[in-house]
Amino acid sequence: MRAVVQRVSRAQVTIHGEITGKIGHGLLVFLGVAKADTRTDADYLVGKILGLRVFEDPDRKMNLSLTDTHGAVLAVSQFTLYGDVRRGKRPSFDEAAPPEMARELYEYFVSKIREAGFVSIHADMALTVDAAHRSGAVALIAHPGRREQGFTYYDIDLLDKVRAEVPLDGIEVYHPYHNPDMVETYREYARKHRLLVSTGSDSHSHPGRMPIKHRAELSRELLERVGIHINI
Repeated sequence: MRAVVQRVSRAQVTIHGEITGKIGHGLLVFLGVAKADTRTDADYLVGKILGLRVFEDPDRKMNLSLTDTHGAVLAVSQFTLYGDVRRGKRPSFDEAAPPEMARELYEYFVSKIREAGFVSIHADMALTVDAAHRSGAVALIAHPGRREQGFTYYDIDLLDKVRAEVPLDGIEVYHPYHNPDMVETYREYARKHRLLVSTGSDSHSHPGRMPIKHRAELSRELLERVGIHINI
């Protein structure tokens, strides 16, 4: 697990003008979950965060923890903490846990904060995507047809369930792990639901694997959405 912890005097989460989470004095925690994480990792992180000595004592020294100051926690799910740009410039999120696993461990993390006697307000993936939208970003599901261990395979039913909870913008239709039937299925799904289409090659972290040169036309709407215009 990875966490970015910010000491705050107040913090809140707002969606479409409505405040859905709000704390006063305490900690704002952005939490990322990796594939290899377990509840043991969550327990360790909870103890570490609650014991962080980042609040000032009467002598204005950072010597007090959340436990000492009786503050609150606002936890936000943030899978982008596992973005990897060591190879290339497009972030890879292969180390991030699949949505179901990430949600389970995230909710477990929040429950342990509450069990310790602290107010914990959490923001789930939908809130994270909404925040991304407000900053001008887009949210897509990468290689939905990948079936290897540790990856979530998204059939049509699961895509529908995710879209019902999270305002996704698109899916990665073209990918080395997608056979022609998968490509056609995901392409039709994207067309039907007016989703953005992306392409990928997963050449990162694979020595000797060269990137696949997809035609820019395939992802025209996505490219234009992020300010890249193409001429065919």
